[in-house]
Amino acid sequence: MVALDYDKYGVFGLKEYMSNFTKNKGIRLLSFIIIEKALENGVLVPLILKTSLSDYIGNLVYKSVEVLLVCILNILLTRQCINLKIKLTAKTGAWLLIMILCLVPFMNFKPINNFLRALVWTLLVAIAEELLFRGVILKDLLNLLIRSGHLKSHGVFIAITISSLLFSVEHLTNITNQSGVATICQMIQTFGMGTLFAALYIRTGSLFYPISLHFLIDFPSLYFAQSYLAKPSVA
Repeated sequence: MVALDYDKYGVFGLKEYMSNFTKNKGIRLLSFIIIEKALENGVLVPLILKTSLSDYIGNLVYKSVEVLLVCILNILLTRQCINLKIKLTAKTGAWLLIMILCLVPFMNFKPINNFLRALVWTLLVAIAEELLFRGVILKDLLNLLIRSGHLKSHGVFIAITISSLLFSVEHLTNITNQSGVATICQMIQTFGMGTLFAALYIRTGSLFYPISLHFLIDFPSLYFAQSYLAKPSVA
């Protein structure tokens, strides 16, 4: 590895880092983000809005296609290995038990159909967003910033910050369904959630844990929102 000239490039070797980022891996990640968002917001959403599907079915189709789109683009561009493995340990068992106990109170509400609808929709939201922001974007950023040898001591922090900011900005589109103040508050909240999910993913090495935590956080609000609101928005 060529040593950085800190007098020329600064204490973090910024110029050298930017040069590295523009190489193949950085370009592929940037292309992945641009193409995914262009297809999602420029093609998928307008097509679904033109259909006669109900809000619920439209949302299911939207998130299902998003998962498929992210998987295809990952294969073609970023090529990240998506890890969903679960180690059968006491901690994992306790985690699964907590998930079940958190869901039990909602099973007592009627009709049970509301519970099942919220269960499927929230699970799809959690899978789609964690797959995109933690499974692909965060993991690729970590590879770029740490394995390249640049910004190693700050790479994890920067990768978490960037992926969480992107996750936060993703929710800016909810401004069409709610006030500006509510949207800003949601973006601040989702930045914090994104940081938490990213830390959990890095700590465990598996997407299962951030997906399940994302699911548990979103489920109560979506469960009640679908009963009282026409178009609920979730993190």
